[in-house]
Amino acid sequence: MIKTGRVVRLAVFLAAAEAACLGPVARLQPPDIRIAGGAAWPDLPVSYRMIHRIHVDIRGRSLDFLGYLAVAGNRWRAVAFTEMGGRLFDLISENGRPEVLLSPRGLPRAALLDGVMRDIEAAFVPAARIGRAPDRPAAAGGGERAAMILQRGGKTVSEISLVSTRTVDGWAAAVPERLLIKSPYWGYTMDVTLVRLDLRPIDDTVFLRGEVRK
Repeated sequence: MIKTGRVVRLAVFLAAAEAACLGPVARLQPPDIRIAGGAAWPDLPVSYRMIHRIHVDIRGRSLDFLGYLAVAGNRWRAVAFTEMGGRLFDLISENGRPEVLLSPRGLPRAALLDGVMRDIEAAFVPAARIGRAPDRPAAAGGGERAAMILQRGGKTVSEISLVSTRTVDGWAAAVPERLLIKSPYWGYTMDVTLVRLDLRPIDDTVFLRGEVRK
């Protein structure tokens, strides 16, 4: 179970990270994306829902929660819940405009807008990569797993490693089953494991502010 004190301490550590990285909060340009390793990044549907188990480590602190992700073209929403059902985060992006609807008090929004939300878009939202599509590897094959590298100004913002994939009913391609996300810029790591993929059509009410559907 996630205790309030742990969330508060996480917010304090992220606030320190924001101060070290940015000083005053500034909206940064989207990072460039490239693919490393021996395979292409898995194809995902244009519209779907996913549930993930997520473990976050940042500066010696850790947090575990369930993440609910809904994607419909270039619109997506991600909501995180504790094991007791309380909401931790509510993140939404429409037409490339990210917004933090809910986060723990004291948690810097820049770390979510430029860190976590960039990671989500790169890994899970194919439409968000249009116009800056990741490079394909020069040669397929080999034992090295695929990794998505997010860079800005030649410096790595995040590295998203594909640990495993799995097949699901109704979609021909394998989808990411487990991802490891490391952000040297923001100082966090995330271990993301797929629980369920739902291919049913997504209703527009999913993207209404104040509406949260699991």
